[in-house]
Amino acid sequence: MARAGYAAKGVLYLLIGGLAAAGAADAGGRTTDSHGAFRVVHHQPYGSAWLGVLAVGLAGYAIWRLAAAFTDAECKGSGPAGLAVRAGYAASGVVHAALTVAAVRLSLGIRESQRDAIREWTARFLDAPLGQWLVGAAGVGIIGYGGRQLYRAWSGSIDRRLDLTGVGADRQRWILGLARFGVIARGIVFAIIGTFIIRAGLAADARKAGGIDDALRSLRTEWHSRLALGVVALGLASYGGFQFVRARYRTITPC
Repeated sequence: MARAGYAAKGVLYLLIGGLAAAGAADAGGRTTDSHGAFRVVHHQPYGSAWLGVLAVGLAGYAIWRLAAAFTDAECKGSGPAGLAVRAGYAASGVVHAALTVAAVRLSLGIRESQRDAIREWTARFLDAPLGQWLVGAAGVGIIGYGGRQLYRAWSGSIDRRLDLTGVGADRQRWILGLARFGVIARGIVFAIIGTFIIRAGLAADARKAGGIDDALRSLRTEWHSRLALGVVALGLASYGGFQFVRARYRTITPC
């Protein structure tokens, strides 16, 4: 199920990155997020069936991330750094479980209002005691996660459980290049999202928060650069391609 999960995650990033790249080239695409990608799939022939397949994969990924969080299947340990990583796994598991539910509902024809989950949760936190501080801290944490992605790309430590034994040296270089490009793009997107959330906390205004689609759109509107949008979008598509490499070559069994 974990391998199917990586493949499903790859499909989502390929769609998000591909659509944004097409939008940057004025070729009929647009910036979107996972829910927008679901709608694109749903509008295709046999879209409901494909969404069902995607939901199965996402469910597998959610289970794998939650198992890694609670059983330490990735052997991160119980120290502060290890617990932080495992908390990230748990958060990822919850997010992908929610995406699974959304994909299933859409495949069954259950229409949902197009709510913005990030703004909705930001508003809830802002209403809590010390809400602005909580939102600001969340933004800093997301920027930190984005920075960690950039460090991983720079150091080449993308995935130590990737077993490329038997893969030729040239193909390994291509895989590492694909992974680095994708992880850099993802790090940039998360850093922008974190910045949006900090702005929302400072202004006590949830409308200033934003997700992946807002981050990509800002590259074109705030940075006034179709090139920046195109490069980051292609990077996200590359990250999607790397997920298929993980689905094929990653060691899944507990360490």
